[in-house]
Amino acid sequence: MTTPGLLGCARNAGPRGAASGPPGQVGAVAQKAPMPPSEQQALSWFNVDKSTLSRALSELSSRGADAADVYFQHSRDNSVTMEDGIISRATTSVDQGVGLRCVIGDQTGYAFTEDLAPESMIAAAQTSATIARGGKAIAPVEFRFHDHADYYALPSRWSDVSIGDKLPIIQRAAALARELAKGREATIEKVTVSWADSEELVLIADLDGRIHTDLRPMTRLWVMLTARKGDVVQSNSANLAARRGLDWYTDARLKQVAQEAVDRTMILFDARRPPAGEMPVVLAAGASGILLHEAIGHG
Repeated sequence: MTTPGLLGCARNAGPRGAASGPPGQVGAVAQKAPMPPSEQQALSWFNVDKSTLSRALSELSSRGADAADVYFQHSRDNSVTMEDGIISRATTSVDQGVGLRCVIGDQTGYAFTEDLAPESMIAAAQTSATIARGGKAIAPVEFRFHDHADYYALPSRWSDVSIGDKLPIIQRAAALARELAKGREATIEKVTVSWADSEELVLIADLDGRIHTDLRPMTRLWVMLTARKGDVVQSNSANLAARRGLDWYTDARLKQVAQEAVDRTMILFDARRPPAGEMPVVLAAGASGILLHEAIGHG
């Protein structure tokens, strides 16, 4: 889906296809670390300006409001799956919208739209405001942009990292898994590596005139193995995840997750059936009932 907000996001992105580092330097990207977004950059994520925010908040409080806010969100998710050296799946999805909330006492009116055109936002604001009766419209006299700390220092945004930069990491993880499994008691029959990265952009404006923004990265890597020992086949996996950038995937981390996947798979060949039959179960007060449910309630 192509939306105004997505176009606004791309307009402020850095150069596409960040260059990879030297061979063997897994996860290296030669780009300058982005600074926290400026006020104009954050507003352009969603192709919105302060006058539109003011109009939306005015409509939200048109019948009175104790509090009101406008919440913009844009999420971009990418995934790649490689099975035995072949890319079997690659997807990209984009979700975007704006939610508008009006609070009166203990009641909350809420509406949302995926269309970021001003008319759609105003219509959603009017719907949200219907919980209130009477009152006078309130709109911020002046918006104040809050410059938040950069909690996720990245060499480049995930939206600027190409598939060509991710493939060496995926291939290296698969190669390490096969290498580390050599000489073990079972033979690796299949190696699957799944990759995911996402980027979430958020902008919130409230009735007090505050504008808050956030850019939330996330990346995950799974290594899944299938091994055979005689007539017995076992499968298991391990994964890594962090709110970091491409440079986080060092060779040491890839070796760690590959080793964990190998160990988790091999230990299954030594598994024994647990004793069966009626046994006493002692439950303490508190959450023990939940643990019992999770242990046997899904059988």
